[in-house]
Amino acid sequence: MKHGDGQITQLVASFEQFGFNGVIVVDEGNVVLAGHGRRLAAIRAGMKTVPCLRRTGLSEAQKRAYIIADNQIARNGEWDETVLAQQLALLKDDGFDLGTLGIGADALASLSNLSAATAKLGEGAEVDKAPPAAPVVKRRRGVEAVEEVINERERQIAVEGWAPAHDDKYQDGELPRAAACYALHGCAPQQDDGPSQWPFPAEWWKPGTPRRNLVKAAALLIAEIERLDRAEKRRAVIAEAAAKAAAKAAEKLDRAASKGGR
Repeated sequence: MKHGDGQITQLVASFEQFGFNGVIVVDEGNVVLAGHGRRLAAIRAGMKTVPCLRRTGLSEAQKRAYIIADNQIARNGEWDETVLAQQLALLKDDGFDLGTLGIGADALASLSNLSAATAKLGEGAEVDKAPPAAPVVKRRRGVEAVEEVINERERQIAVEGWAPAHDDKYQDGELPRAAACYALHGCAPQQDDGPSQWPFPAEWWKPGTPRRNLVKAAALLIAEIERLDRAEKRRAVIAEAAAKAAAKAAEKLDRAASKGGR
């Protein structure tokens, strides 16, 4: 997909407003598979490092297909223009800079007119009103929050090295305790050198904004849940192997007893 100068400028403005969310996906040779536009915008913004996720084991055909799918699927979505117009009106009332949203001036004007018309229509007492848009917006925001937590988990794996083999070493509640520290710090900031309950080396304590701390906490909880799932699978495999070994031993004893009784 082509990334024009206008889009890169919009991405830079987005980074300044919201930060760099998501990751750039690369292969074994650091060839970018997804996030070309974000990479160009990060360079223009002067960012020295950004979160990356390395995908290995893909064939060349799979890489080409992934690049196409990543771009095309994103283009297949459509806005509910009525909901979008309502949310833009709320942002405008809050004094938010709508220019950072990546929506052109003409489109903003059309959506503004739609919002005004919808509001006027809603004033009629006998008009059947559509269901309120708030639940739709809440679901969308919820999905965005979940995606941000997942992206943070992927960043922890790709950038911090918190892969399954690393996480499996911590079997005494270290991961949930670390999550609790970030969650509490998100609600009531504590000392920057790490709370007394922090289970890891002090240099691993990297608090940010309250919201960022909560995202980190949620990602660490996911890491612990994944670790527990892996441990349970290992226990199941061991139990199955032990049961098979016991069955074979019992079978041998039965055969030996049968031979001895002849």
